[in-house]
Parts: sequence; C-alpha cells; structure tokens
Amino acid sequence: TYEMLERGRRLAKGLPGMPVAKISLLYPTLCAMEKEFGEASEKLLHSPRWDGELYLEYHRGTYTSQAATKRGNRKSELALGATEALSATDLYFGGSYDSEGLALAWRDVLHDQFHDILPGSSIRSVYEFTKEDYERILGYTKDECKSKLTSIARNLKTDGGILVYNPLGFERAGEITVDGETLRTQTAIPAFGYAVIKPRKPICDVRVDGLTAENGYYRLTLDRAGRITELFDKRAMRHVLLPGKVGNEFSVHEDYSLKYDAWDIEEFAERKAYILDGEAVITQVSDGERAGFRISRSYLGSTIEQTLWLHSESPRIDFEHSIDWREKHNLLKLAFPINVRATSATCEIQFGHTVRPTHRNTSWDSAKFEVCAHKWVDVSEYGYGAALLNDCKYGHSIKDSTIKLTCLKCADFPDPTADEGHHEFTCSLLPHNGDLREAGVIREAYALNQPLMAMTVDKTDGALPEMFSMASCDSAAVIIDGIKKAEDSDDLIVRMYESFGSSVKCNVRFAEGFKKAYLTNLMERDIEELPISDNSVSLELCPFEIVTLRLKK
Repeated sequence: TYEMLERGRRLAKGLPGMPVAKISLLYPTLCAMEKEFGEASEKLLHSPRWDGELYLEYHRGTYTSQAATKRGNRKSELALGATEALSATDLYFGGSYDSEGLALAWRDVLHDQFHDILPGSSIRSVYEFTKEDYERILGYTKDECKSKLTSIARNLKTDGGILVYNPLGFERAGEITVDGETLRTQTAIPAFGYAVIKPRKPICDVRVDGLTAENGYYRLTLDRAGRITELFDKRAMRHVLLPGKVGNEFSVHEDYSLKYDAWDIEEFAERKAYILDGEAVITQVSDGERAGFRISRSYLGSTIEQTLWLHSESPRIDFEHSIDWREKHNLLKLAFPINVRATSATCEIQFGHTVRPTHRNTSWDSAKFEVCAHKWVDVSEYGYGAALLNDCKYGHSIKDSTIKLTCLKCADFPDPTADEGHHEFTCSLLPHNGDLREAGVIREAYALNQPLMAMTVDKTDGALPEMFSMASCDSAAVIIDGIKKAEDSDDLIVRMYESFGSSVKCNVRFAEGFKKAYLTNLMERDIEELPISDNSVSLELCPFEIVTLRLKK
C-alpha cells in the first residue's frame, strides 16, 4: 500500500532506534541473507539453525472452518490428478489430452486456495462462488474420466468383464461397486494403469449380531449411544482402545474465540465439552463384501448419521458421515483413544510427515492443542499403533494417545452461516502391527482418498492389452504422486517423493516406447539426462525428496 511504501522510504533514511530498511525483490534478498549467513558461520562455533516445524501458535480454527470448501479443495485436487493420469494414458494410446480444460480447472482450484478462501475466513458470498467452482470442476473431471475410460474400453482386446482403473502410483486391490454391490478385486490393479477382471459374486465374511460385528481382523461392540466399547484386534491379540474408554465418541465444544471468530480455536474449548452419549438409533447394514451399522444421533437442531463398515478383506474400519448441522459457536469432534504409549504423533503434511508431541510438558507443547494434518494421523508404540485416516478433514487434537478429528467449526463472522447445512465425509481407523511404514498407512490413506474406477466392458477385438501400467516404482517408500502431459510438449511428466523419511535407491519403471528420460525441476526444466534400461531408470532419493522426470518418445 501507499502507507507501507512511505514507511519504507522513511526507514531507509535511518531513524534513531530503528533498523535501516531497504525495499528489494525476494530473490536478491535471499541471496544476500545466504551470503551473510555463510560469512557469520565461519566466525561462529555454532551456526544459528532451526530444524523442524515452525508451528504458528495462532489461527488454529482455519484447519476446519468452512468444511464444504475444505472438502471441495481435497476432492478437486485428487480428481484433477486422476484425470491427468488417465488422460496421459489415453494420449499414450493415441487419444487426446485436454490441456486447456485441465489448466482452467487447476486455475480455479488454485484461486480458491487464496487467503482467506481456503482457510475459511472469507465472507459468505465468496463461498457461494467456491461451491459453484467445485461443482464445475468435479463435473468436468467426472465427464473426462468417463470419456477416457470409454476410449480405452472400446480399443481393448478382451472377452469382456470389468475394466478397473487405478489412479495411484502403486498397485493395489480394492473395493469397487458392481450392480449396486461392493466387492473387492482379487487382482491387484497396476500402478497408474488398468486391468480387466471377471465379475464374481460378492462373499461377505463380516458377521453382525446385535451390537457386535466381527470379521477376520476384529471383534467390535457398540453401546446404545453408538460408541465402540470393545475393539479387539485378532491379529495382535490385544484391545485397540484404552481400558475403560470408548471410541467413535462425538463431543461438542463451546467455541467462542477471543479475537477472530473463524480464524481461531481457544485452548479452553477442550474443557467445555458436551458428550453425545444419548441413545442412538442403530440398524444393521450390509453391502456386498462389507457390513456394519448405521447410527443416527441428534444434537439440538442437528442430526448426525454415521455408517460404520467392517470389510471382508481389509483391516480398515470405515466411518461414513452424513451430517445436517444447524448450530453456531460449536466445535464437533470425533475421538478414538488408542491403547498405546505414545509421547508423539506422526501427522501427514504435503509430500511427507512431521512428528508432534502428544503431551503438555512445556508451553510450546501445550500450544499444539490443535494441529493440522492431511490424510492421516498415527499414534504408535514399538510394534503396534493405529492411524486415523480421512478424506477431507485437516484439524486434529491429539493428547496422550487419543486422536480427535475436528469435524465442524461454526463461526458466525465473517460468514454468519459458516458450516450450517449438509456435510459428508469419511474417516477410517486403521490399527496395525509394526510402525506406520511397515503397516502401509500412507498407501491406505491414498487408497481411501482415491477409489478405484470401474466400468463394465463387452467383448472387443482391439489392440490394447487387458492389463497395463503407465508408471510404477519398486520401493514402498516412494510414492509416485502424479503423471501428466508436459506443459510444453507431449512428453510424459512423472512426479514422485520419498514418503518414509529415509534415503532410498529405487527403480522407476514405465510403459514401452520412451527413448529418453530427464531429471527436471518442478518447472519441468531439464537438469540432466538419465540412462534407460529395460524401460526403467534408477534413482536415489533423500528423505522426503521430491523428484520429477520427463520421458520422451
């Protein structure tokens, strides 16, 4: 602003007691700082250095405010990534790639990540526009994915079956819906690829009796309020929940911020809680290869409908939510007290994870009463733990070994109707042996967020094989996060990162026909050529390193 520039002009003259200011561009400033730091380091025995998260002890409400926008952002990002990958596959087979349409959709997503839009601290009319944006983006990606799958399907050489596409960078079996029923693929679907599988009759190994459900992994019992009173892990032969505690427990917290309504959550909110322990309406449900309970609760003028699923062949326990919320100045949280000794929790962030304390030993620890995480949070002791996965939430509170997912925050300024209305989201509890890396927590969280795509195909006599993978990696630590057409050509861009926090050697394999491979920066500018051997390149990644490849035909 004019005032800022004038202030800078005056400070540049050197006022008594004030630093001398200089207005500059960012890059020269960083270069100067780097030079000064290097010179100072040579004179100092110990250079000043910060390692770890710079946690902001403020604005914790922005992880949760405007839940519909948070959901739209997550779903749109993932849908566009899947559309890019599927379009790149279609392009590889001689089809098309809608670069312009994808670019316009991405610009809308990035626009809606602006401060204060995504943090949830804008006025009401802003969120009327973001709602339209996300509906348009998700409609576009749905149509594009259907078009690309149809294009592949009509060119297959197959006797018919179900075409299943995997939009993730690792092979996996998973659940699909066929004729209105959920079944699990017996074939592992290749990374960023597809397979034609034969339909089969779903077989459900989940037994539901009264308020108890049981499968090959767990025995689970509810109380009349819909809370989990017992969760016994048959693999580890131990109880998942803390003795005397219940899981799947909703609580409502009084939420009056001292200064900024939509921005902040105060620490005292945790101490002013109302537990939803009234009797719920509980019915048994089944769907193909999964079964469980539908739990309906009410709170004042709001209703919470939750469907709890146990699966025949998956260790995940899924909680699907449909909430009609009509309250103000309330935080809605969902708690799972895990029976482990954990002094820290591991939280996913973009392209990696960070570790945060679960205790309140110091003022710095106490300040982290509400933290941000992306698709998962994990608490573990040596040999055992549990992760809480989600498909569109970011706010969490973790104390000792209890994980609480912050579901809704109902500020009334600057949007007087914030978080009122209908909400849908899914979270999953994933108990596991070993640590989160050995248990595949990261991949399970990706799988929850990126379902397999499926469509029925007839017999066709085309040229495409019944199974195909565009790109894959032989290291469990490396996640190929996306593939797409290059911005400046029809080259294939493959972006990956190291997810365990380890140094790793790996081989990235890709489809036939690519003659050259280049390591690039994030702007897709070539750094060096890599040798190709048997349709793959060898890489060494540092902990959490992001790597981008360009493949040329």
